[in-house]
Amino acid sequence: MFGLNKSTAGQKKTGDDAAAKLDQQVGRDLVIHKMPKDYKSGNFSYAEYFNKGGQGNTGTAAVINKPDFSKSDTKRTGMVIIAIGAIVVIALGYGVYAYLKNPSAFNSFAKNTSPAAVTPVTPGKTTATNASGTPAGQNTPVINLVPTTTASATPENVAPTSTPVVNAPVTSSPAIIIDSDADGLNNVEEALLGTNPNKADTDGDGYSDLSEALNGYSPTGAGKLETDTSIARYVNGIYKYSFLYPKGLKLETSDDNASAILTADDGSFIQVVAQANTGKQDIKSWYVAQFNVQPTAAEMTKVGGVDAVQSTDGTVVYLTDKINIYALSYTPISDQSLMYKEIFEILLKSFSLSK
Repeated sequence: MFGLNKSTAGQKKTGDDAAAKLDQQVGRDLVIHKMPKDYKSGNFSYAEYFNKGGQGNTGTAAVINKPDFSKSDTKRTGMVIIAIGAIVVIALGYGVYAYLKNPSAFNSFAKNTSPAAVTPVTPGKTTATNASGTPAGQNTPVINLVPTTTASATPENVAPTSTPVVNAPVTSSPAIIIDSDADGLNNVEEALLGTNPNKADTDGDGYSDLSEALNGYSPTGAGKLETDTSIARYVNGIYKYSFLYPKGLKLETSDDNASAILTADDGSFIQVVAQANTGKQDIKSWYVAQFNVQPTAAEMTKVGGVDAVQSTDGTVVYLTDKINIYALSYTPISDQSLMYKEIFEILLKSFSLSK
């Protein structure tokens, strides 16, 4: 009962043979590749493995050229990427900075543009002083030795490279000068001196107000002019000179006291400028060298007891003590409106040099 018939046994043998053949075919077709031992350590070479036949690779391997992904190549690529990124970041940063600094430069489609406002700059630093010449601290312009005047262009009135900057009003016609008492002082000058504009002899001593002031006497009472409450004396200890002036004029100095400026309410100004006499010349020789012209006899005068040259219109005077050259000038707002001409004459009469 345990026996098998022949047909059954033959069928079993045929099935076993077929299974054996299938196993052999699968064995031939299925190849298991193992990862090379140097793969994880980083020393594995694709080119060497594939071209020479890797570990466990039997038979002839096809020649395959794989790139060599070494550490040095990877590092170099990373550095290039970082450098490019840094350049891009810097360029973007500079663009943002330039835009914030001047956004209008990026607006190429702007239709309405206006120039930037220009703030005027006043040259030089000066110092206001009191009657004794003590600095008080203010800003005014620098002046040169040869002043600018509004009179005709004669050698005495040659314009310097820089002149006082004053806020003088622009007038189309000269101001009207009124001298109510006809004493030679106009009403504006009388107000500065404290005299009566309607009385030629304010103190009634028999001398006119102008005559007394020019000779150094008080036109308002007894005594010297500098004793009047309306008058002060400026003393320049550096350049060794002094003069009288009405307190109603604003006194300022500049260039370390090398120049003094008296400014009136209308912008007119009187100035005294000192400069070293490097050639130790007398005033006539200096004048000829400066202006290339001989002064006339009428232009020769004395100021402070020394020889001087005065312009024909009387608004500029030059003198020297052989140490310094002194330029005294009156610059009105109009050459037809010498409103402070007599005040300038009073200053000239009171000007004195000291040792």
